[in-house]
Amino acid sequence: MSYHFSSILNERIGSYYTFTTAAPDTTPPVIENVASSDITKNSATITWDTDEIADSLVKYGTTSGNYTDNKYDSAYVTSHSIGLTGLTANTTYYYVVKSTDPSNNSSESSEYSFTTLEAGATIMHVYSIAMFLEKLGVNTHAMAE
Repeated sequence: MSYHFSSILNERIGSYYTFTTAAPDTTPPVIENVASSDITKNSATITWDTDEIADSLVKYGTTSGNYTDNKYDSAYVTSHSIGLTGLTANTTYYYVVKSTDPSNNSSESSEYSFTTLEAGATIMHVYSIAMFLEKLGVNTHAMAE
């Protein structure tokens, strides 16, 4: 419950003092730019932005609309990032993000999804590819004509 106060104080010498408390914050955070990235066979990162400081919650699961797991960060930020680990390879995950501001106003996104990589899938970095090509005798430093 929130209260709004206004008061006037009159001293004997005729001076008046006033104060008014700020109106309570009743506006929930606006959630934007929801995305999944850094997806591997057993992990992913979920990011989003809010227009005011708020905490971070990702609710997720393998069935649309049924979020059996969650990951929470209590830090009040505007750029949110939650890492999900312990995921199953080659599986589609559905998720929503939720943020609550310090005044306990909250909002939740619509549903998003991502699919983890297959168990046998590996990611070769550019440096590894260059080393492999050099072992095969390919000059990776030559300029294209």
